[in-house]
Amino acid sequence: GQFGHGAQNKHIPEWLMVAPLDLQAEFLRGYFIGDGYIHPDSFQAVTVSRKLAYQLRDMLLRFGIMSGVYHRKPRVVTFPKSKKPSKTKPSYVVRVGGPSLERMSAVMQTQHHFMKVRKCSERRGLVQEGFGKVRGMFIPIRKVESINYDDFVYNLEMPEPHTFCLASG
Repeated sequence: GQFGHGAQNKHIPEWLMVAPLDLQAEFLRGYFIGDGYIHPDSFQAVTVSRKLAYQLRDMLLRFGIMSGVYHRKPRVVTFPKSKKPSKTKPSYVVRVGGPSLERMSAVMQTQHHFMKVRKCSERRGLVQEGFGKVRGMFIPIRKVESINYDDFVYNLEMPEPHTFCLASG
């Protein structure tokens, strides 16, 4: 099908990656309801498809929602019914929390309970300075193309040193 065959090969087709935001919101809501869960401080979804995880991250960015993609290594688990140890596949967790909870709550058409806790903490002065301020996102370059372009070009540069690293990659 259009979304790939087998869990490890799942992906979002190009037409959906560039679809209008209202259609993408429906897709994201359905995906997070089906393969996601509400963590105490975030919305999270899990997939064994690396490509799908990063496509979800990119789609969320269209809504101004910053997310992290975390790689989970295979591990041995024992399920209560079978009592046999079983090895899991490597998986990817797409996590939306912090400053993006409010926007993600709007997409999910629900309010994450942590937002209520955070608002209460803000009133009490318990939230750290700078909480909720988005400063940037690292996205790897996947391809370079030459195009004819006649408009402004911007150079975003950091002060010395010219490199930096974020917890998300």
